[in-house]
Amino acid sequence: IFNMEYKSKFSYFLDFTFRIIVLFFISFIWFRFFVHKLWLIILLSSLVTIVVNSISIFFTIKKVKKQNLTKLEHEKKQNLIFQLNFHTKSELQTLFYNIFKTKYNIVKKSDYLIINLNNQKIGVFFNFNFNSTDEKFISEIFNKIRLNKFSIVAILSNSFTQNATSVCENFKEVKFKLVNAENVYKIFKTYNIFPKIKVENSKVKKRKLNYFLSQIFNKSRTKSFFVTALIFLISSIFMRYNIYYLIFTTLMFVFALISYFNKKYNKPQN
Repeated sequence: IFNMEYKSKFSYFLDFTFRIIVLFFISFIWFRFFVHKLWLIILLSSLVTIVVNSISIFFTIKKVKKQNLTKLEHEKKQNLIFQLNFHTKSELQTLFYNIFKTKYNIVKKSDYLIINLNNQKIGVFFNFNFNSTDEKFISEIFNKIRLNKFSIVAILSNSFTQNATSVCENFKEVKFKLVNAENVYKIFKTYNIFPKIKVENSKVKKRKLNYFLSQIFNKSRTKSFFVTALIFLISSIFMRYNIYYLIFTTLMFVFALISYFNKKYNKPQN
């Protein structure tokens, strides 16, 4: 544990030092272009480095907190919807009956619910089985819809196929409400009632599509960017007023920062 803590602190120290050095160099090369006193250049560069680094730390902390909250919320939503696929229709019926009974006049049927609201009869059906609800499911519940003479039919599911959506939109006898996973989760949050956890949902890492950027800004490229920037920085000493060197050096330092700190692009290369 001590070694892990030490490595963590040392890693943080290296990150902090690298960021300070790069920010200082970027400030230094641009102040050199306009200011001719070395002590003033160093002073101004140091001040800019401190200010920019402080702002960076502030927004990084804020961003990390927000991302962590968003990530936790997303994982919770995914896990809860995942659990519904392992519930029987009877369990789903009981779950949503307990949710809606707090607000509506509701009746249990064999595998669906009936809500009576403002002289309207609403049928609530469920279809969670890892697949998108298709037109076949619509045809399976058609007799129940016709028998009960529903004004509105709500179908709760993970998602819906294009054909199922098209059939529901063109249905003349009844109005359909297709409630996908996103909106099902909103129902859970609104009523603060959630399904039981039956199966642990393993996290599946999805491969990002930005392969090109992951290659360019991979952490292994940091050294190349940094060394290139140093070469141009040294060259700029002998060619003080050539702005090309200043721009290119700045870009190399910025690329070094991106590749070193941006975890989004720090993927193992194939």
